[in-house]
Amino acid sequence: MMKIVTATVQAGVLALGVSFLGANTASAQSAVYKNCNTTPCTIGVAGLGYAPVGSPNYAAGWRRASQTYRDNANALRTLCRWHNWAGNFSPDVANGVVNCAALCGGNPSCQ
Repeated sequence: MMKIVTATVQAGVLALGVSFLGANTASAQSAVYKNCNTTPCTIGVAGLGYAPVGSPNYAAGWRRASQTYRDNANALRTLCRWHNWAGNFSPDVANGVVNCAALCGGNPSCQ
């Protein structure tokens, strides 16, 4: 499993189960990435350089699935909204690594 990034920022620790990718996450631009080589598709948040064409992450099936977010909190809110929707699954949300309720004013699905 690879790693992607978290809301409290510990350079690279959400799960990939997906989470956050490397870089300091406080102000880094990020996006939601998706890997449908698994069922359901695994989703997570990472920096913009996570899966460029030709990289090992790209070869493993990771593709950028969202717009660019200027901060990780907004990318993580999208992760929370997409978790368990349309065949997407985030191990980090499921395991409580990403606290969606805290990110979304008490709403655990950020809807």
